Amino acid sequence: MAGLTGTEKAAMASHIRIIRDRLGLPVILIEHDIGVVMGLSDRIVVLNHGEMIADGSPTGTAATPR
Repeated sequence: MAGLTGTEKAAMASHIRIIRDRLGLPVILIEHDIGVVMGLSDRIVVLNHGEMIADGSPTGTAATPR
């Protein structure tokens, strides 16, 4: 969502939720905006230079020190 305003990000997140919920489709999201990621995700995998450093719920990954 690079380059989008806060309002545009909220609208895009809403569209993603609608598609996911109405169609029952899984969504793979690659995003650097942590607020967007935390608001949309049931599971988060965090990579650092290709190394997985966290995998789990938004709350669990946020609590991971790395």
